[in-house]
Amino acid sequence: MPSSQGSASTIAFVLAFASSLLYGAGDFFGGIASRRARVLAVTLLSQAAGLAALVIAALVVGGTPTAEAWPWAIGAGLFGSTGVLLFYRALAIGTVSIVAPVTSAVALCVPVAAGFAWGDRPGLVPLVGIALAPAAVVLVGSGEGKGGAAQAGRAMFLAIASGAIIGGFLVGIGKLPAGGGLWPLAIARGAGTLTIALAALVRRESPRVPAHAWAPILGCALFDVSANVFFRYAAAGAPLSLVATIVSLAPATTVVLAQFVLHERLSVRQKAGVALALVAIVLLAQPS
Repeated sequence: MPSSQGSASTIAFVLAFASSLLYGAGDFFGGIASRRARVLAVTLLSQAAGLAALVIAALVVGGTPTAEAWPWAIGAGLFGSTGVLLFYRALAIGTVSIVAPVTSAVALCVPVAAGFAWGDRPGLVPLVGIALAPAAVVLVGSGEGKGGAAQAGRAMFLAIASGAIIGGFLVGIGKLPAGGGLWPLAIARGAGTLTIALAALVRRESPRVPAHAWAPILGCALFDVSANVFFRYAAAGAPLSLVATIVSLAPATTVVLAQFVLHERLSVRQKAGVALALVAIVLLAQPS
C-alpha cells in the first residue's frame, strides 16, 4: 500500500509539473493575443474555445458530475474568468517577465493558506520547497518595467489583483470531487465564459478580433484547458498546497518564451529564479 501511494503521488507531481508548463505557455499566448486585440474580446474567445474543447473531451471521457461538484465548479469558473481578464490586461500593458511571476506569487498564497486550514501537513522537505517557490517567482520577475512609472504601477496592481482572484480558482478546482470525469471542468469553464459574455454585453463590446490575433487566442485556449485537466487530476492525488505550489511555477515557462520570442532579456537574478524554481519542484516532489 505505501508503494502504491508513493506511485500515485509521483504521478500527481508529474501532472502538476506538466500543468505548470502548459499554464505558462497559455499565459504567454494570452499576453500576445491581448496586445493584438481588445482584452475583453480575447478573454471571451479563448474561454469559449476552451469550453468547446472541454465539452468534447468530457463527452469522450464520460461521467456525471455530482451535486457537490456544481458549487465548486461554478465558483471556480467565476473566479477564473475574472482573474484571467485582469491578468491579460496586465500582460497587455506591462512586462511579461514581471507580470506573470507576480500574479503567480500572489495566487500561490490563497490555495496554500486554504490547504493548511483544511489540514494538509506536508513534511519538512516539501515545506522547504514551498518556501523557495515564492522566492523563485520573485527572482524570475525581477527587472525593469515596461512603459512609464504610472503604467508600470497599474500593471503591477492588476497583476496582484488577478493573482488573488486566480488563487480562488485554484482552490475551487482543487476541491472538486474525484467523480464526474471532465464535466466539472466544463461547468467551470461554462460559468466563466458566461460571465465574460455578460461583461461584453454590458460594455457593448464586439467579440471581433483581427485575423492575426486568432492563432495566439486558440493556442492560449488549448494550453489553458490542457493545464486545467492536468491540475484537476494532480490535485486528486496529492495535497492541494503542494500541487498548487508546483503549478505556481508556470511563470518560468512564460519568461523563457518571452525571452526567445519577444526578446525580453533575462537578468542574472531572473536566471537564478528559474534555477531556484527547478530546485523547488524537486523538493516538492519528495514524499512527505
